[in-house]
Amino acid sequence: MKKLWRGFLNEDAILDFDCTYAGYLDAGLPSKATLFIPLDDEGEEFEEITQSFKLNSNKKSTPVIFQIEKELVDGPWEISTYESSELYTFMEEIVSLALADAEEKKLAEERNAAKKKSAIRVLEEEYKRSKKLGRVNAPSAKYEPGEDPLYLFQFNPEKENGLYTFTIIEDDCESRVLLDLKSEVYFEAKMFTICKGFVWIDYIKGNLKK
Repeated sequence: MKKLWRGFLNEDAILDFDCTYAGYLDAGLPSKATLFIPLDDEGEEFEEITQSFKLNSNKKSTPVIFQIEKELVDGPWEISTYESSELYTFMEEIVSLALADAEEKKLAEERNAAKKKSAIRVLEEEYKRSKKLGRVNAPSAKYEPGEDPLYLFQFNPEKENGLYTFTIIEDDCESRVLLDLKSEVYFEAKMFTICKGFVWIDYIKGNLKK
């Protein structure tokens, strides 16, 4: 396969490349394209999916569409997380509140309430935007390994617009998750958490334990 006919999918899962008919003949009239899907976040193992196509000589382009069927497995999934955005934390105000008189404390509490409300609004907007996008692309960063494996079906995941959605509720904390199943053994997800005096967003990577 010619090097010009290789590449990476863009954020819309599309790869365009130029091909002349002479080059197509010179390559031996290929009739199949192969998609390589990473099975781990290091990119060392791949799943290969092959799709047949026929060159459309009457048009300027020939689309090759891969239909990928993936099954969400309960687990256990080994996960790692990266905190991408801290939107609000009550810790910044604890010392000043402890030393404040009644009036100052009331004003500080009002400021905190306003800050938290604003942070939740930002979180909600980001959740809706990410959900509408229909995919999660975890950024390159230092991810911290989770202590316990994750079992997904205890949270009753539902599929919507290409993403699995579910909510984790523990004590007074609520985390909503958008999970993008990249292959049957690897996913990337985005988690939106409101927990008492904290509001933040995490990215998650998961690998199915063998």
